Order: sequence, then C-alpha cells, then structure tokens
Amino acid sequence: CKEPARQQAERRAHDRLNVQRRCLIQIPGVTRRIEGVTENISRGGILVRFPVLSKLEAPKIGDAARIQIPLRESAMTSRRYLQCDGEVVRVLWEAGSDTVVIASRLYGMRVQPEGGGQ
Repeated sequence: CKEPARQQAERRAHDRLNVQRRCLIQIPGVTRRIEGVTENISRGGILVRFPVLSKLEAPKIGDAARIQIPLRESAMTSRRYLQCDGEVVRVLWEAGSDTVVIASRLYGMRVQPEGGGQ
C-alpha cells in the first residue's frame, strides 16, 4: 500500500523547528559571507533563504555550506554562533527575484565563539 505523497514527504529522521533567525552563509568560491534568514532547522538539516548578487553566488547541489546563526548574548557569555556545516541538497529560486532558498543536510553542528570556525 502506497502512502500519500504528503505523508512520504513529511516523514523525516528529525523533527523540524520553524525558526526565522538571521544567519551568515559561506559557500565555496564566494568570498563574502552572505546574510540570510533561516526558515527551519532540525538536527539533520536546515532551510535558509538569502539574496545573491549574481547567479555565480548561488550554490549548487553537492556544494558544502557553512551557516552561522548568532546566539543570544548574556552577561555570562560572549557573542557565540551555532555553526552548521552541511551539504546543499536542494536549490530553489524565488520567481522574479534574486533570492535563493537552499536546503542543506547537516553533518556537523557546534557552538563557536565569534570569529571561531572561519
């Protein structure tokens, strides 16, 4: 018996959290860190939306991606980032804009101090 397509698409190894947070994206071959916004995140993946200056800045499926999400500061901690390292598995262009949405499968996630993991 086949499951409906929606049930198949929603079956995932990790629960997703819909979290919209500012983030910085590093893509191989792009010298600048691109500012974007997370759409959702799980232990196994992340969905991020960001503008590109040209098609050359858009990642390709299989590219490595490093996504840094600033964490809240407190009186007891210095500025830190949640650093997510992964591989791009999906690239979507928003119609009529210079905005790209990428899905990355994560293979590493850790908290880094500001300036760490560059």
